[in-house]
Amino acid sequence: MRRLSWGKQAVIACLILFGALWTPPRATWADEQDEIEAKDLHVKKSLDEIESKRRPRRKKARARLGVFHAYETNAKLSAHRKGDFVEGVSFAVDYPREVSSGLILNWKYDLFASNYQEVTDNRYILNQVGGRLEKKIGRFRLSGGASTFLLVYPVNRDGDFWSPKGFLELRHYFAKRLYHQLVCDFSVKDYIHAKALGDASGSQQEKERHDKQYTAAYQVGGGLGSRFAWRLGTKLTVNDSNARYIDYYDYRSFRHSLNLAYKISQKDAFFSSLSFTRKEYDTRTITSGDPRQINNLYTVTCGLRRRFDRHKSLALYYTYRENVSNDALAEYSDSVATLSWQYHF
Repeated sequence: MRRLSWGKQAVIACLILFGALWTPPRATWADEQDEIEAKDLHVKKSLDEIESKRRPRRKKARARLGVFHAYETNAKLSAHRKGDFVEGVSFAVDYPREVSSGLILNWKYDLFASNYQEVTDNRYILNQVGGRLEKKIGRFRLSGGASTFLLVYPVNRDGDFWSPKGFLELRHYFAKRLYHQLVCDFSVKDYIHAKALGDASGSQQEKERHDKQYTAAYQVGGGLGSRFAWRLGTKLTVNDSNARYIDYYDYRSFRHSLNLAYKISQKDAFFSSLSFTRKEYDTRTITSGDPRQINNLYTVTCGLRRRFDRHKSLALYYTYRENVSNDALAEYSDSVATLSWQYHF
C-alpha cells in the first residue's frame, strides 16, 4: 500500500481545520443542562480516543493518570457567550485476565473531574466502573458487558444522575488490518434530584426524571500502510424520557463520523475526527410553529500528540461544534482548545 503524498496529507489537514466563525444565538433554557452534559462527556471520550491510539491491547493490568487545561469560548452554550478556562484530571485502571483459552475478562475503573473557573455550574465529577467479556472466534470477536457511572455536579445538584448500561459487540476482521463491527447497547439515565416535567411547561411530577436510551452503531475501519489509520461509523440513538409535557426529551438521533490518525514519526502523531449528528424530537414544537424541532450538530476535532517515552505523552487539540436548528433559539457554536498530559504506569 503506497503512503499518502505530503500534498494529499496537507489537503486532508486543511479540510479538517476549516471551520465557520459565525456565532448564532443559543438554545432554550430547558435544553441547556442536557446539552452541557453531552458536551462535557464528549471531552472525556476525546481523551479516551487519544489514549486508544497510543498503545495496542495488552493482557496485563495498566493504569494512567492525566491532567488537562483548556479554554472554551462558550462554556454554557448560551446566547450571552461566556468564555472560561477549565482544568481537569483523569485516572483509569484496566485489569484484563484470561478466564479460559481465548476468553478475556476486563475490569475497568474511570475517574474524571473538571473545574470551570468562572462558570461553576459546569464543574463535575464522574466515576465509572464496568466489566467486559471478550471471546475471539477465528476472524470474529464477540464482546459483551455492563457498566455504570455516577455524574455529580457539586454546584448544580439538578444535573446529578447515575447511568447503568449493557452492551453487545460483534467485530469481524475481513482482512489483516480491516474490520467492521456492530454494537448495540441499552442505558438508563436516572436523575437524583431533578424532577420530571409534568403536563405543562412549568409543572413537575413527584418523581425524578428518568431516560431510557437505545443505541445501535456500525463501524468499519483499519489501517492503510504502517502510518495511517481510519474509522467510519454511523449510529442510531432513541431517547425515551418520562417527561410528559409534549414528550419534551423524546428524540431520535443519527450520527455519522470519520476518524483519522497519521503517525508522523516514532514520537509524533496527528489525529482528527469529523461528525454530523441529526436530532429529531418526536413532538416538541418550536417558536415558528413547526410540528417538531430538528437540530443538526457539526463537530470537528483535530490535534497533535507527542510521546516522550513509554510512560509520558502530551496532546494539543482543538474542537469546534456548531448546532443548526429550525428553531433559532436552539442554535449555538462553541470552540475548545485543550492541552492534555498523561502518564502511563
